[in-house]
Amino acid sequence: MYILNPNSRNIYLLDFKIQKFVKEEIDTQGTLPSRFQSCQTINGNIYLVGGIMNGQIVKHSFELNEYFQLRRMCLMNKQRISAPIQLIKDRYILVAGGYISMNDRGMITKTTEILDIQNN
Repeated sequence: MYILNPNSRNIYLLDFKIQKFVKEEIDTQGTLPSRFQSCQTINGNIYLVGGIMNGQIVKHSFELNEYFQLRRMCLMNKQRISAPIQLIKDRYILVAGGYISMNDRGMITKTTEILDIQNN
């Protein structure tokens, strides 16, 4: 179990032995986006999809590996904020909808896409 802190370099991992969350620092040049979605694979890698970085909506997904290194992964067809995601067969991430604008109206897309996280 994990908690990612938006706009920071922090991840909190649940340590079952001490029954508390332990803070770790992510190895990245910048910070995590805000308003992203995330999921975790069986091997423990965490994938972040979309969000806002440096005031811009991103099209990228990111992989956070077991060494807490963050790297850019798949490029989506559309930039998205807070898009619902689902991990499928520990290989694909289904991205459905999401906001495509930061303005007051919060434009929503009805498009979906599938990211293949093993072919990156």
